[in-house]
Amino acid sequence: GNECMARCRGLTCVNVSGLASLSTVGNDFLVDASKLRTLDLSGLVSLSAINYNWLSNCGSLRTVDLSGLAGVQAVEPGFLRNADSIKYIDSSGCPPCVAQALRKARVVFM
Repeated sequence: GNECMARCRGLTCVNVSGLASLSTVGNDFLVDASKLRTLDLSGLVSLSAINYNWLSNCGSLRTVDLSGLAGVQAVEPGFLRNADSIKYIDSSGCPPCVAQALRKARVVFM
């Protein structure tokens, strides 16, 4: 549903490797997770969309792995908004809509 793991300000690392069959995660996923530094979403291979405000206000986020998101067909507004400390992001294998959203969020990715 919506607000999954929202406002989990104490989280520093998230890995969703066991959620390969998950196809939908609602709005505000990990919004305001202000101490989150490392995020691995590569296990979300069945995900069809990145919904509103995913990863917004995650100002400590440094490393992001999106490499498993090949099935994403849409990215809603707010993705990675105010996540301006990212040093490395793996978007290999992601569809064009994810790359476009990263550019719009002004994320420099490797």
